[in-house]
Amino acid sequence: MKYRPLSLQELVTILSEIPDFRGSLEEVAKMILDYFGFENFVLDNFLEKEDRKLFYRLEEEGVLKAYAEESYLPVNGAQWRSHFWILDLDLIRERRRRTSPVEEEVYEGVFEEIE
Repeated sequence: MKYRPLSLQELVTILSEIPDFRGSLEEVAKMILDYFGFENFVLDNFLEKEDRKLFYRLEEEGVLKAYAEESYLPVNGAQWRSHFWILDLDLIRERRRRTSPVEEEVYEGVFEEIE
């Protein structure tokens, strides 16, 4: 299955399910989509300190997953560790199916049929 970026409304819906969530749902969703763009992952180094706190909260809620990758630098052999945040698309799709099952069934294969 190809990655399909989340829409603003899909992310707002998911954020609205988080208990005691503070802040404007739409503004937070826009910020998250700005970081991820058209990918399902973002490098941790790109995050601002306050945004990283939010990402940890979203990880606790299951919306994001943290991932680390280790590699060795070819120049001196030093270990280099990169940290990423990944959208948990399986959980997001499952939540979307629970909240609007009819819409999901109607639009699920539209783009596959066009190709």
